[in-house]
Amino acid sequence: MVTRSCRWACGIVLIALCASGCQTREPFEDTEGNDYPQTLLGLKAEIQGALNDLDQTLFEAAKAIASHGLGADETRQILRDLCAGRPYVVDCSTVDADGLLVAVEPPDFRQLEGKDISSQEQVKLVRKSKGPVLSTVFDAIEGGKGIDLEWPVITSDGDFLGSVRMLIRPADVL
Repeated sequence: MVTRSCRWACGIVLIALCASGCQTREPFEDTEGNDYPQTLLGLKAEIQGALNDLDQTLFEAAKAIASHGLGADETRQILRDLCAGRPYVVDCSTVDADGLLVAVEPPDFRQLEGKDISSQEQVKLVRKSKGPVLSTVFDAIEGGKGIDLEWPVITSDGDFLGSVRMLIRPADVL
Protein backbone atom coordinates (compact mmCIF):
# COMPACT_ATOMS: atom_id res chain seq x y z
CA MET A 1 0.00 0.00 0.00
CA VAL A 2 1.59 3.23 -1.09
CA THR A 3 0.25 6.34 0.51
CA ARG A 4 -0.44 9.57 -1.29
CA SER A 5 2.61 11.04 0.37
CA CYS A 6 4.75 8.24 -1.12
CA ARG A 7 3.53 9.13 -4.62
CA TRP A 8 4.18 12.81 -3.87
CA ALA A 9 7.73 12.07 -2.77
CA CYS A 10 8.31 10.10 -5.96
CA GLY A 11 7.34 13.23 -7.89
CA ILE A 12 9.75 15.32 -5.82
CA VAL A 13 12.57 12.90 -6.62
CA LEU A 14 11.74 13.14 -10.33
CA ILE A 15 11.79 16.93 -10.17
CA ALA A 16 15.18 16.78 -8.47
CA LEU A 17 16.44 14.51 -11.23
CA CYS A 18 15.25 16.94 -13.88
CA ALA A 19 16.83 19.87 -12.10
CA SER A 20 20.14 18.02 -11.90
CA GLY A 21 20.34 17.72 -15.67
CA CYS A 22 18.68 14.43 -16.54
CA GLN A 23 17.55 14.88 -20.13
CA THR A 24 16.63 12.85 -23.17
CA ARG A 25 15.76 13.87 -26.70
CA GLU A 26 12.44 12.08 -27.01
CA PRO A 27 9.59 13.24 -24.77
CA PHE A 28 6.83 10.79 -23.92
CA GLU A 29 3.23 11.64 -23.10
CA ASP A 30 1.78 9.75 -20.16
CA THR A 31 -1.87 8.79 -19.72
CA GLU A 32 -2.63 12.17 -18.14
CA GLY A 33 -1.24 14.12 -21.11
CA ASN A 34 2.03 15.17 -19.47
CA ASP A 35 5.22 15.11 -21.54
CA TYR A 36 8.13 13.41 -19.78
CA PRO A 37 11.45 12.25 -21.14
CA GLN A 38 11.48 8.46 -21.56
CA THR A 39 14.32 8.18 -19.05
CA LEU A 40 12.25 9.87 -16.35
CA LEU A 41 9.34 7.51 -16.85
CA GLY A 42 11.65 4.55 -16.33
CA LEU A 43 13.11 6.15 -13.22
CA LYS A 44 9.65 6.95 -11.93
CA ALA A 45 8.65 3.30 -12.29
CA GLU A 46 11.81 2.13 -10.53
CA ILE A 47 11.41 4.61 -7.68
CA GLN A 48 7.72 3.77 -7.28
CA GLY A 49 8.58 0.07 -7.19
CA ALA A 50 11.20 0.70 -4.51
CA LEU A 51 8.72 2.77 -2.47
CA ASN A 52 6.10 0.02 -2.79
CA ASP A 53 8.68 -2.50 -1.54
CA LEU A 54 9.69 -0.30 1.40
CA ASP A 55 6.07 0.37 2.26
CA GLN A 56 5.23 -3.35 2.32
CA THR A 57 8.40 -4.19 4.26
CA LEU A 58 7.66 -1.57 6.94
CA PHE A 59 4.04 -2.74 7.17
CA GLU A 60 5.23 -6.30 7.86
CA ALA A 61 7.86 -5.05 10.33
CA ALA A 62 5.22 -3.02 12.20
CA LYS A 63 3.03 -6.12 12.56
CA ALA A 64 5.94 -8.18 13.89
CA ILE A 65 7.11 -5.44 16.27
CA ALA A 66 3.57 -5.10 17.66
CA SER A 67 3.80 -8.67 18.94
CA HIS A 68 7.33 -8.26 20.41
CA GLY A 69 7.32 -4.69 21.73
CA LEU A 70 9.25 -1.60 20.66
CA GLY A 71 12.50 -2.43 22.46
CA ALA A 72 12.69 -6.24 22.41
CA ASP A 73 15.71 -8.17 21.13
CA GLU A 74 13.51 -9.53 18.31
CA THR A 75 12.65 -5.95 17.39
CA ARG A 76 16.32 -5.04 17.16
CA GLN A 77 16.82 -7.89 14.70
CA ILE A 78 13.85 -6.69 12.65
CA LEU A 79 15.38 -3.20 12.56
CA ARG A 80 18.78 -4.57 11.49
CA ASP A 81 17.08 -6.56 8.73
CA LEU A 82 15.24 -3.41 7.55
CA CYS A 83 18.54 -1.56 7.14
CA ALA A 84 20.45 -4.46 5.59
CA GLY A 85 21.21 -4.19 1.89
CA ARG A 86 19.83 -0.68 1.59
CA PRO A 87 22.78 1.72 1.36
CA TYR A 88 20.44 4.74 1.22
CA VAL A 89 19.05 3.93 4.70
CA VAL A 90 20.79 5.73 7.56
CA ASP A 91 19.05 3.91 10.39
CA CYS A 92 15.86 2.13 11.38
CA SER A 93 14.18 2.68 14.72
CA THR A 94 11.09 2.44 16.84
CA VAL A 95 9.42 5.50 18.32
CA ASP A 96 7.06 5.26 21.27
CA ALA A 97 3.67 6.96 21.54
CA ASP A 98 5.31 9.96 23.24
CA GLY A 99 7.80 10.49 20.39
CA LEU A 100 10.87 9.01 22.11
CA LEU A 101 13.31 6.82 20.17
CA VAL A 102 13.23 3.38 21.79
CA ALA A 103 15.45 1.11 19.67
CA VAL A 104 17.82 2.32 16.95
CA GLU A 105 19.86 0.18 14.57
CA PRO A 106 22.58 -0.13 13.38
CA PRO A 107 24.56 0.05 16.65
CA ASP A 108 26.43 3.20 15.51
CA PHE A 109 23.23 5.15 16.21
CA ARG A 110 22.18 3.60 19.54
CA GLN A 111 23.31 6.73 21.38
CA LEU A 112 20.12 8.31 20.01
CA GLU A 113 17.90 5.98 22.04
CA GLY A 114 15.79 7.99 24.46
CA LYS A 115 15.96 11.15 22.32
CA ASP A 116 12.72 13.08 21.95
CA ILE A 117 11.68 13.54 18.30
CA SER A 118 8.04 14.34 19.09
CA SER A 119 8.35 17.78 17.50
CA GLN A 120 9.06 16.33 14.04
CA GLU A 121 6.07 16.72 11.73
CA GLN A 122 6.04 13.10 10.56
CA VAL A 123 6.04 11.85 14.16
CA LYS A 124 3.10 14.13 14.98
CA LEU A 125 1.25 12.97 11.87
CA VAL A 126 1.69 9.23 12.46
CA ARG A 127 0.54 9.72 16.07
CA LYS A 128 -2.52 11.65 14.92
CA SER A 129 -3.49 9.57 11.87
CA LYS A 130 -2.35 6.14 13.12
CA GLY A 131 -1.43 5.57 9.49
CA PRO A 132 1.79 5.38 7.46
CA VAL A 133 3.63 8.60 6.71
CA LEU A 134 6.38 9.64 4.34
CA SER A 135 7.96 12.88 5.51
CA THR A 136 9.24 15.78 3.54
CA VAL A 137 12.98 16.46 3.72
CA PHE A 138 14.00 17.56 7.22
CA ASP A 139 17.11 18.06 9.36
CA ALA A 140 17.68 14.67 10.98
CA ILE A 141 19.12 14.34 14.49
CA GLU A 142 21.54 11.84 12.94
CA GLY A 143 22.95 14.77 10.98
CA GLY A 144 22.22 16.01 7.48
CA LYS A 145 18.98 15.96 5.53
CA GLY A 146 16.67 12.98 5.63
CA ILE A 147 13.27 11.59 4.75
CA ASP A 148 11.38 9.34 7.17
CA LEU A 149 9.09 6.54 6.14
CA GLU A 150 7.06 5.56 9.22
CA TRP A 151 4.46 2.90 9.91
CA PRO A 152 2.32 2.82 13.05
CA VAL A 153 2.83 -0.09 15.43
CA ILE A 154 -0.60 -1.19 16.62
CA THR A 155 -1.27 -4.27 18.74
CA SER A 156 -3.86 -6.90 17.87
CA ASP A 157 -6.04 -5.24 20.54
CA GLY A 158 -5.85 -1.94 18.66
CA ASP A 159 -3.45 -0.18 21.04
CA PHE A 160 -1.10 2.33 19.39
CA LEU A 161 2.43 1.65 20.67
CA GLY A 162 4.25 4.10 18.39
CA SER A 163 5.92 3.60 15.03
CA VAL A 164 8.70 1.89 13.15
CA ARG A 165 10.81 4.36 11.21
CA MET A 166 13.31 4.22 8.38
CA LEU A 167 15.52 7.27 7.82
CA ILE A 168 16.59 7.69 4.19
CA ARG A 169 19.14 10.09 2.73
CA PRO A 170 17.55 11.47 -0.46
CA ALA A 171 20.93 12.10 -2.09
CA ASP A 172 21.92 8.46 -1.57
CA VAL A 173 18.74 7.25 -3.26
CA LEU A 174 19.62 9.22 -6.36
